[in-house]
Amino acid sequence: MRAPPRLVLPLAVLLAALGSLAGRAPAGEELSPLTDPSSTLAALASKLALSEPDFYDLSEAGVERVQDELSEALRGGGKKKGPPSSGPRQPPPTLLALGAPARVIVEAPEGEEEVEPREELPLLLGGQTSAHRCWEVDPKQNERILVVDLETGQVQTKRAFLTTKRVRVPDPSRSGEEPAGISGAAARIALRHVTDLRKRYDLRWGPGRLAFTGLDYDLRSNTVVVTLVSAKPEAEASPPPTPAARIASGFLVEERQPPALEGEGLALACPAEVPGDEPIELAGRLRLSREDAILAPRAWPRPVIGEPAPMPEERPEDAQVLLATLLVVGLDADAPLQIDLALPVAPGAEGPVEAAFALDLGSRAKGLRGTYQVYLVAGARIEGPRALRVLPPQDE
Repeated sequence: MRAPPRLVLPLAVLLAALGSLAGRAPAGEELSPLTDPSSTLAALASKLALSEPDFYDLSEAGVERVQDELSEALRGGGKKKGPPSSGPRQPPPTLLALGAPARVIVEAPEGEEEVEPREELPLLLGGQTSAHRCWEVDPKQNERILVVDLETGQVQTKRAFLTTKRVRVPDPSRSGEEPAGISGAAARIALRHVTDLRKRYDLRWGPGRLAFTGLDYDLRSNTVVVTLVSAKPEAEASPPPTPAARIASGFLVEERQPPALEGEGLALACPAEVPGDEPIELAGRLRLSREDAILAPRAWPRPVIGEPAPMPEERPEDAQVLLATLLVVGLDADAPLQIDLALPVAPGAEGPVEAAFALDLGSRAKGLRGTYQVYLVAGARIEGPRALRVLPPQDE
């Protein structure tokens, strides 16, 4: 397990850094780009990468300004030229981008007036959509923020914008008449401003790192890592936590052929369609650097009464498990099905961390019907979505 970094910055360095950030927009660390840096999505994400002071001072007028910048980025700096296309107009590609402050001071020395710790975590989620997309996938019911604590491995995902005090149950996606023609296909710029994500999420508020990704059913945004830092002297600063010991996942099945994976990253295999009375096998392979992997000490179940006690070499004290999570997202679902994984890894202190798994999803969730989107999450890396359609049993 990697040694936790000391996320402490000297006061003078913090002041200098914040001063230099005031006039520019540094991006949070981008660890899972969906496309190349010259893509439209990257351009949108760069518009949401405000400086730390700008995020906390963002007003309604500032949100409108950012939305105008998103619109300009999507137009490519001007109106598109060329002859109009023939045939029915198609909806534009749906794009989702996320922005959050790259660094947030969460601790400061008592009585220090020059640096004040923050108590809120603002966030922007926006991009390109259309009336047809909003009909197909209602954003209020399906837009979520995925949060991964990169120190402890905790994964959270909740609806980001649907109020919990709603007057009525919202209509399901794809209700009513399907938007068509120019009105349904016209591009819209959507931007949502969360002033404090801590009001909806149980975020650990101390030195460490948190990874944020926007999800919208079958769509995901860029991933941004926010570093929570302390301005206290190192001897007084709170250390980042470490993962608690975990027992290796006991519900895994033997894999016949794990998905191929070249280099570091994640691979996820998922059937496109399967009857509900048959096994739904999901398989994955992970290969991560030791800096990116979240490793926890491996715990062991208690010996079974009446069986021989395991030998010490069968349960080495330095054994570790790699933490990962499967998310199975249903359309308009209140919450996705979350399956946390603790995968045994080979001992060693050098080289990438590797693990593979397979499981029967049907044994973890009964009564699945319809189409789901499956994601594999490990630290700040995400693979997916993979569309999974579960048919009614063949005898129905």
